[in-house]
Amino acid sequence: MKKIKSNHNPKDRIVCVTDSCGYKLYYQPFGSNDYIWLLNINGYSPSISEYFRANGTRNANGDFSLTINQLYELKKYRRNFKITKMLERLPAQVEYAIRESLVVKAEVKSYIESYEITHNQLSYDGFEYAA
Repeated sequence: MKKIKSNHNPKDRIVCVTDSCGYKLYYQPFGSNDYIWLLNINGYSPSISEYFRANGTRNANGDFSLTINQLYELKKYRRNFKITKMLERLPAQVEYAIRESLVVKAEVKSYIESYEITHNQLSYDGFEYAA
């Protein structure tokens, strides 16, 4: 698996959720309960579910997850085409998810700041005026 270039915590997790039409992989930052969607894998593959089940930990939802460090350390996937393909796509998707979450956080922060400025401008002379 290629290295992820953007800043991330090695304890961040890749969560595999089994769906009726395949699998959904999510990125979960360390210390957060939020899931950021990475990619869908269409079709059921016992090798992918066994990979996460054998090497990962089970969440409260019944989903299995691996830390990014565990993904780097595991070398058992070399013979399996589907797992190899999935792990080739993951680093680019994780970098995209991290970059987009930072953009969203910056937009939310700027929106909150602009709201506070607008709210502060409306309250002057000791009276508050409705906008």
